[in-house]
Amino acid sequence: MNKIKRIKYDEIKMEQETHKRAAEMHYEIAVKHHNLFISAISTEKKANMFKRKI
Repeated sequence: MNKIKRIKYDEIKMEQETHKRAAEMHYEIAVKHHNLFISAISTEKKANMFKRKI
């Protein structure tokens, strides 16, 4: 009985770790996309300012 509980516990623990790792990866990707988006906006603003000068 105790061994079965232990296996179940280990499985749950592993699943939690996997979810945690996946969540961290998703977060990193989201941050990268966010930064790209921000830099794209600032580039567009600079381009618009440059167009006005001409």
